[in-house]
Amino acid sequence: MTQSLFSVLCAIFMLFSSVFGCSQGGILPTGLPNEKEPSAVEGTVYTRVDGVQNSVFYIAEPDIAQCSTVSVSSFGISENSEDNYDAFREALAYCRENPGTKLVFEKGDYYFRTAKNLSVENIKNTVIDGNGSRFIFSHGNYFAIHNCFCVEFTGFSVDWNDENGRLASLVRVANADKNS
Repeated sequence: MTQSLFSVLCAIFMLFSSVFGCSQGGILPTGLPNEKEPSAVEGTVYTRVDGVQNSVFYIAEPDIAQCSTVSVSSFGISENSEDNYDAFREALAYCRENPGTKLVFEKGDYYFRTAKNLSVENIKNTVIDGNGSRFIFSHGNYFAIHNCFCVEFTGFSVDWNDENGRLASLVRVANADKNS
């Protein structure tokens, strides 16, 4: 009942707001970005985004047409591996030393059983394409990304290894004594 009454009052207010000189609008944002198109950077393309109130900004992306494709299997990453942590670190080191790389996974489930973060650092103009893969972690440490420029992660999901441990427990208390 209260919600209906409130809705009716709001409708009446909106109907007569212009008669009484009241504003219906919310708070309008100020200082929205209005960037100029960035100058070309080798290995990078920019996507223009037109926002609200004529705001404009650009998103830098790796130029996939210029990327060289490398399979993660060449670093020892495999669905059959017990832990792909060290092999993935090697693949990331390769990407760091070779900007303009497209690192490609075959679709599958890849396990990471170490308690360490996968540190993605100082990488430039790189695409990491999971092709629909799942990265399955046994610990709560996933990725730490630092000082990267134009790195695109695509085509994978991050999951938890339920066989290794639960994320939570559901408990039902029965016949509890209120006086205890």
